[in-house]
Amino acid sequence: MVFGNYLMELVLRGHRIYCSNRARREGCGKTFSIMLYTLFKKYIITTDLLWLYLKNISEGFNSLKAFDSLQSIFQTSTAYRLIKTIILNIPTLRTLLLNKHPPPKSFKTSNPLIDTILHLQSAFAHHSDPIYCLS
Repeated sequence: MVFGNYLMELVLRGHRIYCSNRARREGCGKTFSIMLYTLFKKYIITTDLLWLYLKNISEGFNSLKAFDSLQSIFQTSTAYRLIKTIILNIPTLRTLLLNKHPPPKSFKTSNPLIDTILHLQSAFAHHSDPIYCLS
C-alpha cells in the first residue's frame, strides 16, 4: 500500500483478550495473549521470512548479509537481535526438534546454529516453512 511517498506494509500482530469478571460475568479477570503461529514471538517477523533468513545463514552468509538479501522493511538491528534470540534458545529448539525427528547423521559442523538449521531442514524437508511446522 502506498501512502504519499511512503510504502506501507500490512503488519500482523497478536491480540490481547480480557476475560471480564464484571457485572456478574463468570470470567477470571485476567488478560490473555493470542498470537498467530505464523509470527515469531515478541517480533512482528513472520515464520517464513525467519526461515529464509536462517536458510541464508546456513548457505554461508553472515547474519547481516543474510538479512539484507531478504529486502524486508526491518532495520539491520532486527537481524542482530533476532539471531541473538535464536542462539540463546538453541537448546530449547534442539529439544523440540529431537522430540519430532532424530538429528541427521550426515551433518555435523562446529557451529551449533548451523547444526540446528540443518536439523530443522531435515526434519521438515517437505514443508516450505519448517518453523511453522515446529510450533
